[in-house]
Amino acid sequence: MNKRRARITVEWILAVVLLVVYIKVDYSAYGSFQARQAHEQSERSYHYGPSEIVREIDFDNVKIYLGTYKQWFSANTVIKRGLRWYPGGGVGGTQIDPSEQVNYHWSVSQINDRLRLALWNGYVSDPTITTVTMEVEVNEKTGSAASHDSSKKEVWEQPIIDDSMFVFVWNEEETAYSVKYLRGLDKDGKVVYEKAF
Repeated sequence: MNKRRARITVEWILAVVLLVVYIKVDYSAYGSFQARQAHEQSERSYHYGPSEIVREIDFDNVKIYLGTYKQWFSANTVIKRGLRWYPGGGVGGTQIDPSEQVNYHWSVSQINDRLRLALWNGYVSDPTITTVTMEVEVNEKTGSAASHDSSKKEVWEQPIIDDSMFVFVWNEEETAYSVKYLRGLDKDGKVVYEKAF
């Protein structure tokens, strides 16, 4: 009976020690319970920021933080796994070139087996541009380029608001797109910027 009691006591002591260690461990290295904290940790680990967050976008189990820092813009992602949020990508930002009408950046990240996040974001330096459009071609399910005759084109549109930023996001696992044009339109709908891809 004494051996059994000693074993139970040791198990409880071990459980309490493990609980204390678990509570005292720095959570920032292992994710955060809040998405914004994971974003801030991501920036600190990259020695970037803190950025001024201008927009938060929810997409599946990903949160995208559009922000600016000095002469840079970024679309930092954080990913929810279980109960915690973890840094994704895009933390470094892209430098804003004021001589360019539109500054843009794109990335594709495999988040999990059902989400391949395609993200195009940018900063508009030209005050005459009030809308940014992206013309895309729908690719076949295999991800290869669609045949020219049967290709389906779509034009996505986003108004430019006070933050001068835009973002286009989609899941490549659901539909693969080839970006054909990025355009900036003025208030009358006239194309004042065009970039072909």
